[in-house]
Amino acid sequence: MTYFRAFFCLILVTALLLSCGVEQSSPQQVPPVAAEAVTAPNPPPPTFDDPAVATPSPIIEPTAVPAVASPPANPHPLATNPNMVYLPIPYYGDATLQERIATADVIAHVRMLTVANAVERFEPEAAKGGTTTPPLYAGVLKFTFDVQEYLKSGTTTPDRITAIVGSLDRYGTTSEAQAVSMRMLAERDSQWDDRDAIVFLVNETTEFPGTASDGLYFMSVWDFTYGLGDAYSIASRRNKIWLPSITPSNAQAAGELRFMLALPTQGQSSTAARRSADTQTPSTAPTIGLSDLKTKIATVDAMTIDDSRKQQLCVALKLVAEREQAFRRSQGKSGEKYVPERAAAIKSGQPPGTVVFKETGESMVSEDWKSKSWIEGEGADLFAEGDVTKTIPAPFSLRNSSKAFGGKFFVQASRVIRPLVTVRPLPQGAYKLTWNKHGLLSAPCNYTHYLYRFPTTITVTAPTGTLHEALFDPVTVGSAIAADATNGVLKPTAFTDDNGASATLQRIAWEAGTVKLKLSPHTGLANHVLDFIALDGKALLSLDADEATVDAANNTLSWPVSHQPWKNGDKLMLRIHDGAVTIVPTPTKR
Repeated sequence: MTYFRAFFCLILVTALLLSCGVEQSSPQQVPPVAAEAVTAPNPPPPTFDDPAVATPSPIIEPTAVPAVASPPANPHPLATNPNMVYLPIPYYGDATLQERIATADVIAHVRMLTVANAVERFEPEAAKGGTTTPPLYAGVLKFTFDVQEYLKSGTTTPDRITAIVGSLDRYGTTSEAQAVSMRMLAERDSQWDDRDAIVFLVNETTEFPGTASDGLYFMSVWDFTYGLGDAYSIASRRNKIWLPSITPSNAQAAGELRFMLALPTQGQSSTAARRSADTQTPSTAPTIGLSDLKTKIATVDAMTIDDSRKQQLCVALKLVAEREQAFRRSQGKSGEKYVPERAAAIKSGQPPGTVVFKETGESMVSEDWKSKSWIEGEGADLFAEGDVTKTIPAPFSLRNSSKAFGGKFFVQASRVIRPLVTVRPLPQGAYKLTWNKHGLLSAPCNYTHYLYRFPTTITVTAPTGTLHEALFDPVTVGSAIAADATNGVLKPTAFTDDNGASATLQRIAWEAGTVKLKLSPHTGLANHVLDFIALDGKALLSLDADEATVDAANNTLSWPVSHQPWKNGDKLMLRIHDGAVTIVPTPTKR
């Protein structure tokens, strides 16, 4: 995966989380761009927060390079604005091979011909449809390759192509940018130049408008500011998109040509041995052959169901997120720990439409492309998104014109605010749920980013003096309209009575003008009242336990009720309380 894509994918995830109405964001979602400073002006460039990102020791003796002027001390103000602070980009493991395949427009087996330093226009505003004034420039390296075979390509397949690696440091003059490009050329690792290679390229990128030219591709970046360094070669810690073969190009290697997926283990062979025509790179380097690579390319391509822009975006985001989550687990960290837990408290017995959370969010681009949210877990069916309360424009841009990231476009999205509400009166308890969201880009392939799974606790509290509350949904059982524990329409059934003893509601039925309650033990409700609460939050029927006819042998309490109090399919709530809770009964209308 090219660095620009990984870089801006983090920004995109953050922007979409915000546009979807997420109230808190996770630490790793801080975008690696300028943010409002809270410290003194002119902060020093930050050191990368992961010491393991240090450049590996060279595996051959470094050759002398000519002295090169250091880059200018004061880049363009956009790069070192005293009112801004630059945030380090968190590391979640190297981009996987699947990521690099999914986000490349072109994958080719090549031989390098030349490399030269140059200067290109840099347009950070291009993704928003704007132009930077005055113009900015960045140093680049230009690589020219002879293509041996295209493994993935567009409609054109030239025999010779040029690709750039651009610096993220931008300047107001070409001479300043030129100094950076000279440093890039002097510091690059050239030991693999004499080998065939696999390269992953992008047709063009808006930040370097020159890549819109025919035959000029974008490969990746070289960074001196954010602590990333080389973000393209086999030595790159994050993003290996230049995979050299295990033998020099002029070697007569037996069998299928293989390409390194990582640097060989250090100290396994000498410089001379590695450069000889008949000696392979040590077998300690993980490698891949062309046939296996082609199979992986086909597998990744098959992930995009209809080859649409939306599918490609979704698959790319999915692969990035899966790698990040796997990295967290490898570090002994659970992704869920980085997701803010949502919590709310409401009173029991409230009518439908009671607001639990004031906002859920849904960002939409068109009728057929929108995000969505839903709740999972036991009791999830008791909650729903309410009607739209507010619509807020939430435009964003995709920062790369590659095939995978959808072309140059600026999306006029909307953030639609909806409350999360109850669908019926709820009994007391803690509802442990997971609030899921499909972000704008993760909806097309139905992928749920692990940072979009919000652990949610909704605590429902009963009035003082309440002994027990339960859902009560009567159904027709023989000649009775009843609810019991066995058919799941009376729950929970177990509670502790006033004496601290366990009690169980076994069945409540209305039949032949009588409400019958089967309770074990039958004495568990002494001095209490049973309220059957309708959808409007008012008592449909109230029964005093002390006025019931008791059948001790069958653990049954009975009350004469001449009018049928409920019908098949009603959604009620049962509250058992000490009589201090006042609920005005509503007339029975049947």
